Amino acid sequence: MLQWVWVAIGLVFFYFAIIFYQYSKTPLRDFNIRQSQQTKTAEEKASGEMTIFKELQRDFGRYLESINSKNIARSRIAAIGFGLATMASFISAFLSSSL
Repeated sequence: MLQWVWVAIGLVFFYFAIIFYQYSKTPLRDFNIRQSQQTKTAEEKASGEMTIFKELQRDFGRYLESINSKNIARSRIAAIGFGLATMASFISAFLSSSL
């Protein structure tokens, strides 16, 4: 009877491992500043302001790249941890069934 509890816990851990593995494969999308027609005509008048927006876009893009790399690493570590917990619970289920 106790082995089925371990199997159920193992299946929950396995589900979490799959979910976190999927999280590690989906990065945040890039940041882009959209320009409307009014912005395009104003760009000819004030090109200095647009360089500020381009710098903001570039800096924020670098920030997102660093966050993406950290999130990918964290999600993979979590998936590995849940995978190990899955194996431990299945081993416990096997050992408790042999008692």
